[in-house]
Amino acid sequence: MSYRGRTLVINNLAASSLWHKLACVDPPPNLLANIQAQLVDFFWHGLHWIPQSVLHLPKEEGGQGLVQLSSRAAAFRLQFIQRLLTGPRDLVWRAAASGLLHTVKGLGLDRALFLMDTKMLDISGLPMFYRGLFKIWNVFKKQNKGCRSVHWLLEEPLVYGRRLDISGVTVPALSRTLISSGIVTLRELVNITGSDLSRAEDLAAHMGLRSRRVVNQLLHRWRSALTSEERVQLMDYQHTETGPAEDESFPRLNIAPDLDGCAGPLLECRSEGEMDFGSVSGKLLYRACVKVLNKKKLSGREGYLARNCPKGQAAGEQETGTVTENNQEREQGENKQDSGEDNTQTEDQEENKEQGTTTESQEGRKDTEPEGKEEGFGRKFTFLEDF
Repeated sequence: MSYRGRTLVINNLAASSLWHKLACVDPPPNLLANIQAQLVDFFWHGLHWIPQSVLHLPKEEGGQGLVQLSSRAAAFRLQFIQRLLTGPRDLVWRAAASGLLHTVKGLGLDRALFLMDTKMLDISGLPMFYRGLFKIWNVFKKQNKGCRSVHWLLEEPLVYGRRLDISGVTVPALSRTLISSGIVTLRELVNITGSDLSRAEDLAAHMGLRSRRVVNQLLHRWRSALTSEERVQLMDYQHTETGPAEDESFPRLNIAPDLDGCAGPLLECRSEGEMDFGSVSGKLLYRACVKVLNKKKLSGREGYLARNCPKGQAAGEQETGTVTENNQEREQGENKQDSGEDNTQTEDQEENKEQGTTTESQEGRKDTEPEGKEEGFGRKFTFLEDF
């Protein structure tokens, strides 16, 4: 079976039977690694010529498109977050997911958690599936894009790395004080201090702070962090009789793999560089997961030459899944060399017939037969030909 055929068998027959299970639950530790090892052994038939991480890249990027189970599971987690943040409101599991997320560190937030720096959150109390959501979310860089609505402006967190997080600037342990006081989002701050963030006395009493000067400094820093457009939105919110609609769409986010200083031709993010999280496909999410989860193994690698392949197997002399000009020139040179050998052999046969020494010339040709024609190497092939 060709390598392309083995890839199709693995991706479409063997691995595909796991997709529903991986989308719903987290497998036991090392289970995916053991299954992946069996799939790779089937692909190579026991002979591992290039690093496994390269195999999982698409063919056009130097790989073979062999599925990586851990990256597929990570892509399923990202798609779950995508539906939670941007999916329809009538999802049957949304209420259960929101209830679990409300328990994170006593913040009482659900979707707004994904606007924070989630690396700072204590998620140890969550089920394993939800811990996996934040684990894969943390290996991507996020950037807020587009205009935010009044609802999501009021949902802007005041703690854990957001732009309104001013902890450590004036009051030590400010985040802990805000959380214990129940002031976690801008909405709660506005309800206490007004839309102009000016009622310092009320905030000091709510937080249990005695220094009016410190409270005024906090309010000044929060006002400075808001843009002029956002301050106008807050003033309009104060004068409206009905509050903002809670079913407004989640703020637009762009995500990109966090390669953490790793670089190289195999880590070039073409279509996976900056992705609109609300509309990105599962295929692009999977490709991004392959690169971010294998970034250390792919970093600095320009391609791999399997120098330990048996003689006559040109598969070890070219990069996986790619045909370069050098390979084409080498094949042309081999064809010319084979043609020259055929002409020489023809001349030898004619000369031997004339001299009546056909038997001796045949033995001579056997001795000069090119390497790679022995049993087991009667067929030269490259990766591309087998695909």
